[in-house]
Amino acid sequence: MQAKRRLLPLLTALLLALCATAQSTGSNASARWQPVDTPRESAWVLASDDADVEKIDVVVRDGGQVLITANKTTPIKVFTILGQPVASRTLQPGTMRLRLPLRGIYILKAGETTKRINI
Repeated sequence: MQAKRRLLPLLTALLLALCATAQSTGSNASARWQPVDTPRESAWVLASDDADVEKIDVVVRDGGQVLITANKTTPIKVFTILGQPVASRTLQPGTMRLRLPLRGIYILKAGETTKRINI
């Protein structure tokens, strides 16, 4: 009985935290896309020189910044670890910066590439 009493506040706090995260990440207004110059430390994920091959680079920086570089027009989708959509956009060739507002684990799907992002 005492174990249940100790577990109840913990479960309540966890549920409230999940609800707050779901409400704050439920709209695309919280994530911001910005065009940027290609960063110097950028390295392609695929090392092929073939121009027809999709090349995508993802660099995560402090402060919730994700730099995405693509050589082709590429659809990008970002989800929370719970599968809730955070941002989506079709990127033109070049580099875009996505600022994610909250710390956590995200899933980025860029064309055929899927990556886990830790902020």
